Amino acid sequence: MFFLIAVIILSLVVILQVREAGRNFSLRQNAEFEKYRNEYNTMLDKLKSIRSQSLLLEEEYRNVTTLYKVVKDISKTLDKNKIFIIFKNILKSVLGIAECLLLNREELEKIDNCYFVFPLSLENQGMEALAVKGLEGGNKDKFKILANQFALVRKRAELYQVMQELSITDNLTQVLVKRHCLERLKEEVLRCRHNNLFLSCVMIDVDNFKEYNDRLGHLIGDVVLVAVSSVIKENIRSIDLLGRFGGEEFILILPETDKQAALFAAERIRRAVEDNVIKAYDTVLRATISIGITSFPIDAQSDKDLMDKADRALYEAKNLGKNRVCLYSVK
Repeated sequence: MFFLIAVIILSLVVILQVREAGRNFSLRQNAEFEKYRNEYNTMLDKLKSIRSQSLLLEEEYRNVTTLYKVVKDISKTLDKNKIFIIFKNILKSVLGIAECLLLNREELEKIDNCYFVFPLSLENQGMEALAVKGLEGGNKDKFKILANQFALVRKRAELYQVMQELSITDNLTQVLVKRHCLERLKEEVLRCRHNNLFLSCVMIDVDNFKEYNDRLGHLIGDVVLVAVSSVIKENIRSIDLLGRFGGEEFILILPETDKQAALFAAERIRRAVEDNVIKAYDTVLRATISIGITSFPIDAQSDKDLMDKADRALYEAKNLGKNRVCLYSVK
């Protein structure tokens, strides 16, 4: 009987211990479950945050990419004025601005505070900046991107213009180089033939130029060439084309000008050069020129024939004593 009671008590103790162990295990499971659920919820929140940031970055990327695609239109031209016109239209369509101005330092000082100013350059010769009106705060970053692209494209246009000028301009006299002048002469002959217009070709040579170089030196000779070319440029029209043909010889193309009008212009140039006082370092001197003239279509029908006959007239002026103008004539 005692043994039976002991067995029953032991069984009850085991049952209680099992129940307690089960309860403790269940509590631990719940605690672990809560822990993992909290970690899972935290990860979900982080994932949502990452997705939200990703969407914002994608939107920003699309905006920036769109801006760069839009600004490509500016790169389609190398004309500085056209670049600014295209840029203003882009600003109005993309950002809805009311006005955009390209101003120098003096002009910037006169504008009122309603403009947002974006500097483009800070150089020794002054500052240039864009001034825009109607730019909302949220669009300022977009505007800066567009403005920086505008500045880069505009700088490229400036460099291209410099390269073009260097390739067609004589370094010393700043008149057209021979190659470019001959190309333009050919174009003018075609244009005048097509439109039934006159055209005169003038060859100019500095008299006794070798003596300046031999007696006074090449530096003085260079000053003489610069001075003579400057006087010629001051006495021709904006449509006339002056080029350095070689050494001390120049070629002058007078569009829509007959022989008598060319003679009048050449005499004016000759007198202006003769009257001009040249100061070359410590030397003061004067120079004279000889000039030969021929005209299209009376004297010649092609650009090469024009140059050849103008050159013959120039040599005649030299042979007759220099410092004079001679018209080409058939002998």
